[in-house]
Amino acid sequence: MIEKQKNTMSIEKKKALEFLMELRDEYPYFEDFSTKLIAEKLGMSEKNVRRKMNKVNKHGLSRLKAIIDFRKLGLFTYLIRINTKRPEEIPETTKALSRVSNIFAIYVLTRGKTTHLVKARVKPENLNELIDEIKDILGDKIDPPIVEEVRKVHVESRKPLENPERPKTIKIDGRDWDILKMIRESKEKLTLKEIGDKLGITEPSVHARLKKIKENDIITAYYLAVNWNKVPEDYFRVRVHFLVKMDPEKIPEFVDYMEKYPNKKVQLRSTYETYGRFNLFFGLVAPNLPSLQKFLSNFIKEFKPDTLRTYILLDSVWRSMPIKFDDVLHR
Repeated sequence: MIEKQKNTMSIEKKKALEFLMELRDEYPYFEDFSTKLIAEKLGMSEKNVRRKMNKVNKHGLSRLKAIIDFRKLGLFTYLIRINTKRPEEIPETTKALSRVSNIFAIYVLTRGKTTHLVKARVKPENLNELIDEIKDILGDKIDPPIVEEVRKVHVESRKPLENPERPKTIKIDGRDWDILKMIRESKEKLTLKEIGDKLGITEPSVHARLKKIKENDIITAYYLAVNWNKVPEDYFRVRVHFLVKMDPEKIPEFVDYMEKYPNKKVQLRSTYETYGRFNLFFGLVAPNLPSLQKFLSNFIKEFKPDTLRTYILLDSVWRSMPIKFDDVLHR
């Protein structure tokens, strides 16, 4: 659940957040996280970078996150729209959804026919089974779920991480999966020794497995993810999600547009291109309603969407790896 923060921020925390935003703008992706490379990129000394990153970590503002191409493991991403019939049952619905395997994000929204937007990763042939599980758990408390398949993913306005083409699946075993799970759930980069000690295997074995994972581009890159729940409300007060139907050829232009958007306090979160009634879903954080209204005005003028639905985010639940190895395509 979203952790409530005070509406004020210390000078130290504000400077740490400003450094984090600067770093993300200049260095959105890391093939390998390195203080030396960051120092060269930002024109700072390594000592200064370490000092600033220590402040970022002290306040829990960010974590180093591995980008995993789950499609290569046979798992595809779906957006599921759910409407709870009675508002007083929204908390109960959220809690029930958080227990469903393969659901990795739940957004609690404010308006219209959608109270929950759920993200799930599942084998295509198991999608109906997942929907049936949701219906069995929630029964007549919800309207029939609406599903849209994700065709392309951009993380926080960066390069596309999932493309329409379905890649060849890669065979991994349970130990490979344990390594991926550790990397995905860790807040910082792990050494070979740390992984080996945790899993009870040797460093050479970890190295060989990681080499296979990297050579097959299962881990495509790393990036610094902002922990928005630790950012005080006076900095990013408004958290919004949009469902959009627009010219699909303009979606790459939108991603470029947001990279260059002049108000750096209006930050794009993950962007999903989808099949279905809508073809774009994205999340946005903004410091206040006027900045959000200005963004909306600019967006409509620039991209002329056919349909635009706006939802204020009330709450969210994130689960890093809610997938069992048995759900992976190849065993």
